[in-house]
Amino acid sequence: MQNLKIYNTLSRQKEVFESIIPNHVGMYVCGPTVYNFVHLGNVRTFLTFDILYRYLLQIGYKVRYVRNITDVGHLVGDGDEGEDKIGKMAKLEQLEPMEIVQRYTNDFHQVLNLFNFLPQFKNEMIVNDIKTPECGLLKILQFMVIYFRLKT
Repeated sequence: MQNLKIYNTLSRQKEVFESIIPNHVGMYVCGPTVYNFVHLGNVRTFLTFDILYRYLLQIGYKVRYVRNITDVGHLVGDGDEGEDKIGKMAKLEQLEPMEIVQRYTNDFHQVLNLFNFLPQFKNEMIVNDIKTPECGLLKILQFMVIYFRLKT
């Protein structure tokens, strides 16, 4: 298998990528908060991961690529208080919050198709994984897990 070097922001160096499970890579990527139409700035983020996904496949890795769709819990502004973005848009458009989620999730997938992105293994809706506040916190912490290690 070909060597891949990735920039490690912690060490501030390029380091040789080594998957935890030989020949397999798990990519969990934060997706959009679906409260409005996708714009080019959003696409840039997903393009980066699509290129990485394609490259990993090209050099022989089996890749499990999961991208979440944030459909609950993003507040307007940068603080910890305020109105939920999806709820605010639902009021503005006089729709139910899940109608907003469905509309803008569909738009997101249409935009990815326009840019010829490869389909990933799975899309996950955040709300489907939150059964209790404790479960929700656990799920958020799981998003932070790193699925590979860098060889030093």
